[in-house]
Amino acid sequence: MTRNAAYLLSLVLAFSLGFPGGLAFADEQAAEEDPVKTAYELQMEIEERQAAYAEARAEADEASAAIEADQERIDELEREIPKQQERSAAAARELYKFQQQSVGIIDLLLSAGSFQDFIAELEYVNKISDASIAEMNRLQDLKDEIVTTQNGMKGKRAEADARAEDARLAMVAAQEAQAEVQRRIEEEARQQAQIAAQAEAMAAAERDNDSGEPATPETGTVAEPAVEAQPEAPVEEPASTSSSEDVAAAPQTPSQDAYTGEDDYVAEWAKRIDAYLAGSPLAGQGLMFAKAAYEYGVDPRFSPAISYTESGKGQYCFQSHNAWGWGSSSWDSWEEAIYDHVAGLSRGYGGQISIEGAKKYCPPNWKLWYERTLGQMEMI
Repeated sequence: MTRNAAYLLSLVLAFSLGFPGGLAFADEQAAEEDPVKTAYELQMEIEERQAAYAEARAEADEASAAIEADQERIDELEREIPKQQERSAAAARELYKFQQQSVGIIDLLLSAGSFQDFIAELEYVNKISDASIAEMNRLQDLKDEIVTTQNGMKGKRAEADARAEDARLAMVAAQEAQAEVQRRIEEEARQQAQIAAQAEAMAAAERDNDSGEPATPETGTVAEPAVEAQPEAPVEEPASTSSSEDVAAAPQTPSQDAYTGEDDYVAEWAKRIDAYLAGSPLAGQGLMFAKAAYEYGVDPRFSPAISYTESGKGQYCFQSHNAWGWGSSSWDSWEEAIYDHVAGLSRGYGGQISIEGAKKYCPPNWKLWYERTLGQMEMI
């Protein structure tokens, strides 16, 4: 082996040991030396953020329910106020007339036949006066209750919305960090593959020179790394031997920040996914795909596109509601299946299509799987 070939091979080994997604025994060393969070740590953080966001949304829903109850009470009070205004006005008139016609305490005492009669007359006067005043106070109490309830509604809504938005921003930040780590891993994987291919080409050239045969190195060809088979069902197509350099680059996952909020994001992608799935067993599930994608930070096109590659959008499922060749799983409904599959794409595949992910999802025919799925994503 020449000095150049040996040098390249040493670069490959050195690069592999420093690569975060490379040799397993280097993971602990990389974690100690690199303060940046690993992809696994980020995924755990994302799941925590997702749980916090779901909790905040649940609290917001509870606050909305309380606000609805408060609004019903306000509506009831506003319907009662006109009637109470009439009663209060009538009570004020009656009290005024009574006070004009009433005699003084001394006169009442002198006119009474007995002390018991005096007490009875005095109680009667007080009851009339108290009843009139109570009617007038009741009107003000109703108005005060409306103001208090309205202020409480504003506080509940503002607090619930603030908590939900804080949780959403934290979740988005974690998802963006994960996407950056995934991008870095894929870039380093491509560089590693290129160095390995160049080293192999030079080593092959050296062997040919030693044997006296002309050298015919295939410069630039990337050797495919061995990938452990996963439980997901492969595409039933002949295996491809093409390299990673021959396939199209994965698209960027749509940024949630490009939308005004979850409702805007879900409405847009639900419509596009429904159009894509029209006429298939998965028709009408765009809303579920979009909601799950937003919640787990997954490209909203990823799961629907895989359903085409694996089952023709749900037409040929080998297990109940399993449109994705997802191991031996089965579900009772599309809604459950969609959420579980999208969550799995978030945990195991970074939430977006990639060459490395294709090799993991469908090892025997990864290139065909990747190109077919990517083509379907571009149609959504």
